[in-house]
Amino acid sequence: MHSVGTQAGYTYRNRYALEGSLRFDSGRVPHALPVSQSVVNPALQATWHAGNETFLATRGWLSQLDVWAGVGATSNLGRQYEQSYLRYSTPTANGYSDLRIINSSHTLQHDAGLRAAWRRWLTLEASVYQRRTTETPIKGLMSRNFPATEVTNQGLEASLSATWPGHKLTGRTTLAAAFQKNRFRVPENLLYRANEQQWLINGQPMSAFYGYRYLGPDAATGAPTYLSTANNSLAYEVLGSGLPRQLFNLTQEVAYGRWQLQLQADAMGGYQVYNQALHKLDSPDGFVFNGSRRMLMRWTPNNRSTDVPAANTSMLRTFSSYQLQPGDHARLTALILRYKAWSKAEREITVWAGGHNLLVLSRYRGFDPNVSSGGSAGTQAGLDLGAYPVPRTVVLGVQATL
Repeated sequence: MHSVGTQAGYTYRNRYALEGSLRFDSGRVPHALPVSQSVVNPALQATWHAGNETFLATRGWLSQLDVWAGVGATSNLGRQYEQSYLRYSTPTANGYSDLRIINSSHTLQHDAGLRAAWRRWLTLEASVYQRRTTETPIKGLMSRNFPATEVTNQGLEASLSATWPGHKLTGRTTLAAAFQKNRFRVPENLLYRANEQQWLINGQPMSAFYGYRYLGPDAATGAPTYLSTANNSLAYEVLGSGLPRQLFNLTQEVAYGRWQLQLQADAMGGYQVYNQALHKLDSPDGFVFNGSRRMLMRWTPNNRSTDVPAANTSMLRTFSSYQLQPGDHARLTALILRYKAWSKAEREITVWAGGHNLLVLSRYRGFDPNVSSGGSAGTQAGLDLGAYPVPRTVVLGVQATL
């Protein structure tokens, strides 16, 4: 791979700044395939240091105000293409036939934001962005022509930080939040399958769960019922996505004399999780599996007001919303307490104790709602196929400067 780039910037009177870059990449597709590619990635950002304007700088209460907007492009040239491949599925007599597609990925991003600080104790940062990533199959590697696909993503990220000035008690609090919405686009009516439960569907989010909508057991027989179409056939539909739409974070630092406390809490929301173990444990289908306590609530002639169907209901082997659970949760990610036991000049000894993943508040019935058996793949988020959960850890330590 060969890469050539340049960047330049100019600031006028410490108030108006313009920065730009240009990068040219060329190289071969990995695995020594006889295909070469080249791409040009430009970027440009304009910044207004509004806090340095005379009408704001003289007020005193506003120490910084920057507003910026930019546009830039990136690509995956030179990276492992397995990270961005799609799997095209076509119906056959024996189910589905899969073909792996090697793609060239190109992303164009537009963003804008601001950063404001009041008297150096309160800081606000916020930004909005829109990304459009185009996946183009590499010519010469495919036996047939595949259309280019596209993923669009819009989001908002914001953080608010406050510093507590004081004589003995000092601290800093930071709140952060992120919201995102993504959609997959394809010009043809094709289905790209990531796994048995998740598909890439035109106009739907990434990591979309695709199956039947469970309506509950039939009141008369206890058999599971699903949403049907006008001709009484079962209707496939998108049941949610495994990618969170909201992220929240709280960090807190407090110091008092020789003591120091650090805390981090996180929350995620707006996504679904498929737990393979509960798919079997919660299904009263008569197979030789252990069952969860939920089976005690199954439909019987004397227990008709339940969401669990009757025993020996084999239809539950079909993937549906019955097997999905909300992944929304809040977590005490880290808590650390430090004590400066000895200090003299530049030498000191500090002892500390802490824990990670101490508490998780969630309706999820598995070990942890923030695991991914699909790794970092954006097409297979929200899968819990027996993934090892996030461990709870207690730590003790000593830090010495001698």
